[in-house]
Amino acid sequence: MRTILRNFTKRDRHVSLVLRVDGQSVRFDPETVPALGGRELSNTVTIKRPRLWAPRQPELYDMTVGAIAAHKERSTYRVTFGVRKIETRPGGVILLNGRRLNLRGASVMEDDIHEGGALSQRTRALLLNRLKNLGATITRSQYPLHPAFIEALDRAGIMYWVDAPVYQIPTSLWARPGVQSTARRAATLTVKNNVNHPSILTWSLAVEPAAEESALGTYSPGLVSYVRDASDAVRELDDTRLVGLDRQSRIGEPLTTPAHQYLDVLGVNDYFGWYRSVIDNRPDLPASTTADLSGYLDQVHAANPDLPLVITEFGAEATRSGPVDQKGTYEFQRKYAARLPRPPDLAGGRAPGVRGPALAQQEPDRGDEPPEAGLPRRRAPVQAYEAPPLACAAREAPPVRPTPSAARVRRLRLERRRGERGQVGHSRRGTRVPRAEGHPGEAHG
Repeated sequence: MRTILRNFTKRDRHVSLVLRVDGQSVRFDPETVPALGGRELSNTVTIKRPRLWAPRQPELYDMTVGAIAAHKERSTYRVTFGVRKIETRPGGVILLNGRRLNLRGASVMEDDIHEGGALSQRTRALLLNRLKNLGATITRSQYPLHPAFIEALDRAGIMYWVDAPVYQIPTSLWARPGVQSTARRAATLTVKNNVNHPSILTWSLAVEPAAEESALGTYSPGLVSYVRDASDAVRELDDTRLVGLDRQSRIGEPLTTPAHQYLDVLGVNDYFGWYRSVIDNRPDLPASTTADLSGYLDQVHAANPDLPLVITEFGAEATRSGPVDQKGTYEFQRKYAARLPRPPDLAGGRAPGVRGPALAQQEPDRGDEPPEAGLPRRRAPVQAYEAPPLACAAREAPPVRPTPSAARVRRLRLERRRGERGQVGHSRRGTRVPRAEGHPGEAHG
């Protein structure tokens, strides 16, 4: 346990900590905190036979830390935490509490057409319910989510792959010391601000570095230096989680880089069949297809045999209903998802290096359609992190229900409120409107 004490008075203070957790209270010897200064204290407390936190089995502990000075408890800090062990094994295996980890889920973006990035509590609850309805055991974001959202993941038993806000920085900029130090600060602040959350699986240092096509997938010396220094800084703050990054995938680009030696896990962003996804200096090569994914993952695993691979993104995005052959529609997305290799194949068949991939589907922009638009609903098993909770890439899926317009949704809500007050609602055409029990943009339960 690490505690940071700050002394706002003009004289030194002798402070002792008292820790209360799991029915026990432990008081530590006094330490001196200098006037107008601070001090970090490290202490150890043992919980005998701890209840372990795991996906869908989120055992949590409440802990209180008090600071006693001059025989009086001057301040108190309360936190909720979980006990679990994350580790890797040769061959690219991730273990949680000694068991092979196998997760499925969806990405979350704090971006709403009405609320922007400042999501309300209701919208956060809506997104969390969508993850639950999907049977998700992991989620991911390209920057740290709101603390209340992460705490909700702790309580829901949904693991979290969190990216530091270091996104697609051009390769040439990594030669600047200021860029490296700013990115390193972003990575360490991500850890400091969120270290107490048991749901967090991975600290990702960057999203798609060297992403510009002209870089041809080559990591510059400045980028490698950043990954080395940032990984050291992150592990100094927290050595209980995995350190990784999210790379783009293009056929013909290097399968490994000097930076990979500093990682515990590698995220793979897959858009085969959505973008061209081929190295830029080979216009003679055909565009990628979804069928290329398994072979590509085999190659990445062979080049990084002991580095676990996690699918952190896959195309295609969808924001509306429309023709099945038109990119950006739910119908195209469903067909695209059905063509992807099935998760059991990814986890041990065609791509043996992918040990429990997180199939991360991008959130629709409008928020009117749940993220399972391209995925069939299945009842998830109790043992959440040994077997996949649902078959994300089923070959056939039921048709997508059309999404009502925003105006119709508002009208249905108004008619429902009128109906609850005993009033009869009518549409603009004068026909009776039935009470609405919900729409695709609402979450229940």
